[in-house]
Amino acid sequence: MRQPSLYYLPKNPYTTPNPGYARTPARRFPQLAQATRAHHPADAIEYAARDHEKAKREYEDAKAEYEAVKAKQEDAKKKHDNAKKKLEDTEEVLMQAKCYGGPSW
Repeated sequence: MRQPSLYYLPKNPYTTPNPGYARTPARRFPQLAQATRAHHPADAIEYAARDHEKAKREYEDAKAEYEAVKAKQEDAKKKHDNAKKKLEDTEEVLMQAKCYGGPSW
């Protein structure tokens, strides 16, 4: 039986000399992709700046959502307090009406 030609065998991505394919740690170890995706210090600075901007936008969105919920919660508390005060006032009027026997007409 003849040896198959190396030309037709699939390449092993971990031993190929192409540095852009799979020999980078980010391809072999996806959990390190964030730290090792830049091959040049200027790229690292650019990626870090981009990630920082994205995190800043997410923070601003979350902060705005929190403020909206907080304002809504404060409005609900005011509404609850007003309703409770009105309930107490009407209860007081009802007790006075019961004590004095109701209307005199």
